[in-house]
Amino acid sequence: MLDLPVPDNNSIIIFSATGGGSNEGGRLRQNIGFSSLTALTLSGGIENDFVRVTPSGGSFEVKAKFHKAQGSATFSVTATTAGDPVRNLEPATVGFTFRVLVLGV
Repeated sequence: MLDLPVPDNNSIIIFSATGGGSNEGGRLRQNIGFSSLTALTLSGGIENDFVRVTPSGGSFEVKAKFHKAQGSATFSVTATTAGDPVRNLEPATVGFTFRVLVLGV
């Protein structure tokens, strides 16, 4: 059986209201998490004028690039599971496309 990674939703939502005029940050409203039966590796993400999204464990680290940033974009991620021959789980590699929304204030 394939150990297919499954995302819990299809978008990231972040509010960019942060203290300071040029600080990165923002308040994360919704992130994307993955579930799998074996170890998971994520690669991909996005960095543009208003947001940086990088893989972190089974989820993502998300930062608005500056105070009151706003915009939307799509980004691609490849999720790979380790598999486990003892449990008869085959590794799998799957590509996903997600959307990120940065809501300025």
